[in-house]
Parts: sequence; structure tokens; C-alpha cells
Amino acid sequence: MDVTIIIVSYNCYSLLRDCLLTVLAQDIVAEVIVVDNASVDETRQNIGEEFPSVRLIPQADNLGFGAASNLGYRMSSSPFVLFLNPDTRLEDPTLIRRGVELIRAHSEIGILGGRLLKEDGTLDHACKRGEPTPVRALCYYLRLHRLFPRAPVLAGYVAGSHDELDAGPVDVVNGAFMLARREVIDFIGGPFDERFWMYAEDIDACRRARNAGFIVWYEPSMRLVHSKGATDSGRRSTRTKLAFYESMNLYYEKWYPSKFRHPLAAVARVAAKLAILKVQVLNRETP
Repeated sequence: MDVTIIIVSYNCYSLLRDCLLTVLAQDIVAEVIVVDNASVDETRQNIGEEFPSVRLIPQADNLGFGAASNLGYRMSSSPFVLFLNPDTRLEDPTLIRRGVELIRAHSEIGILGGRLLKEDGTLDHACKRGEPTPVRALCYYLRLHRLFPRAPVLAGYVAGSHDELDAGPVDVVNGAFMLARREVIDFIGGPFDERFWMYAEDIDACRRARNAGFIVWYEPSMRLVHSKGATDSGRRSTRTKLAFYESMNLYYEKWYPSKFRHPLAAVARVAAKLAILKVQVLNRETP
């Protein structure tokens, strides 16, 4: 097998089915692994019936994205690995093959991401992002990137100055579609830090790859649809909202511990803490 495709699912069989149909139509020999995070829908019974070639790894609990992805990774041995969200559709059957060929031709590329488009055709800005420094994060929390969408600092969190049609190095690509060379993943200590239950694990992986001297590459010619938010019924649950801000706090503690002495960095961290409190107060559902 040239590539292993790892998909983490949770109560989203309809989306997963659409995703798998496009994955299995790719013109490359691939191993497909679905790690199911304790779904209670029809995922487990239907996978075996509709997609017998797909390897299903069912879990008794919801491990989160990072831990479940790591489990799938440990079960594989292909030289290339694609981490893929179940709410994506690869409508170009050459997409994965072209990604593998690009990395093979450029050994400096450690991680590759594509151009994610939402259902309405607009860009999912998370497919190419800047390093979320505390100052950039503060601008993002204050929504300044919406007022100044191409400003290097004010829109730095979403890499607003990097045009969506320009291929090239970026700080971060999205874990919804993240293609990597196995030897690079092993060199940086594995795919994802499991302390991140959900969110920021892809930022952390890209940071470790860059620190090791590899390029994180954004390739806009590799287009795919990302039904963002669809796996959470169109809105984030309390648990996932909390996970976002808690993961960002963990990221800052890991990579920017000394810089929290800077006033602006402290404000960014407080902003995240206040966001967590807001979610807890306004959302009365059980996390």
C-alpha cells in the first residue's frame, strides 16, 4: 500500500458514507481505516456491509480526534498517511495520488494540506493558517481579521495575506486533510499530542514538523469539499466549544510559557478563559 487513509468517526454515518465513496474512487491503492469513537448510530453495522474493504476499529469511548487518529496510525505501515475528516468529499479521483507524488518529489515537504471549500464554495480559512501567536490569537478572538482580512498581523491567525490560490509554505494546514510521510511523522514523535482532545492537535503537529526543519505545504490545486460543522449538527456542542479554547490554552502553555509574561499574551490567554466561562454559562447542556 502506498498510503493509509485514517478517518475518525462519531455518529455521522451519512457523511462518512459519502466520504468513503469518494475515497474508494481514488486512483491509488490505499488502505482505509475508520476509527469509530463509540458511535450509537448505524456506523458499525453498515461499514462492514457497504464497505467490506474498509478496516473498522471500534472504540468503547470517545477518545477524541488525536488519540483515535494515533490508534489508526499505529495499526498501519504505509509510507504515506492521510488524516481525513468524515465530513470531506474528494471529488477529484486523482487528488491523493497527486499529493503523494508531490511529497515524493520534494523531500523537504513534511506535511501537505489542500484547499478546503465549504458547501457554498467559499474557502474554509482553516486549511491554511499562521502560527497562532498570542497576539494573532487575540486579534482573532476580537474578530479583527474580519475587518482587515489581508493584514499580516491582524489576520495572521488565518494567514490572510497568503492568497487562497497560491501554493507554498504555510505555518499550519488543517487536520481535516493532512497528508504526511511516515518517516517524518515518526521523526517528530508521532502524529498528534493526545493531550489535545480535539482542536489544536493539527497546529501542534505542524509546529513540530517546522521545528524539525520540514516544510508545511499548502496546495490549492488539491480541492475538496469540507462540510464544516456538519458532524456536530451544524453547531458545536458545549463539549466541543470548550475543547477549542482549552486546547488553545494548552498550546500556549506548551509552546509559549515564557511569553505569557507579556501583557498582550496575558490578555490573549484571559480572552480564551473568558470564552470558556461564557460557553459554560450560556450552554446548559451536559459537556
